[in-house]
Amino acid sequence: MRKIIEVQNLTFGYASQPVLLDVNLDIYERDNLLIIGPNGGGKSTLLKLIMGILHPWSGNIQCHNGNRNRLGYVPQYAEFNRNFPITVLDMVMTGFIYSGNFFKPRQREHLLKAEAVIERLALAGVRHHNINDLSGGQRQRLLIARALVSEPVVLFLDEPTTSIDAVSQLNLLEFIGELNQTTAIVVITHDPTPFVKSYRHVACVNRTLFYHDRGNLDVNSLEQVYGCPVELLGHGIPHVVLHDHE
Repeated sequence: MRKIIEVQNLTFGYASQPVLLDVNLDIYERDNLLIIGPNGGGKSTLLKLIMGILHPWSGNIQCHNGNRNRLGYVPQYAEFNRNFPITVLDMVMTGFIYSGNFFKPRQREHLLKAEAVIERLALAGVRHHNINDLSGGQRQRLLIARALVSEPVVLFLDEPTTSIDAVSQLNLLEFIGELNQTTAIVVITHDPTPFVKSYRHVACVNRTLFYHDRGNLDVNSLEQVYGCPVELLGHGIPHVVLHDHE
């Protein structure tokens, strides 16, 4: 497959404390990549570096599509202000905003694209509702809709199954699978369990990065990343269970 993003020898930290050391990572066209690791291990920092929000101490990040505006980002829905007075349609329209076009007027083609994405994510019936009136699953689809209007070549999802019910989670996973037919998917999560049937590659991040193809992730690799015993279980749907550590 063609590479979309190359991360080469990346090092970054806050103040004088390194968070990521000599990280290398390739993201491919129509990839399905899990980025897993413990809290504080550098997963979100790596995402911010790829998105261009942070700048590395050293190393290089190449976006082969040539345009970081075509990297879609879906934050954890629990982390945005759900009480902000904005409608579903207006929220999706913010997906067209990027550095350099803050003050440009809304264009009809943008409105048509937003309406089409809203329809695709089964939000048409609530397009004029305030985002505070949505269910957890609807809010998650709203954030995906906002990311999709820019037609991203890679869609980054930060803990997408957090704080939504089981039915919404299954619907979301099915939709992500459909998107993956044309779009590379990168999921940042501390719990890979919901995604074990769909991922192609996994990057284990804890200051350094360990990269695995599907089927090559074992207990020893996970224990090296998490720094504590890890148990892999499989019954119907495979699980990854982490032991508590003192």
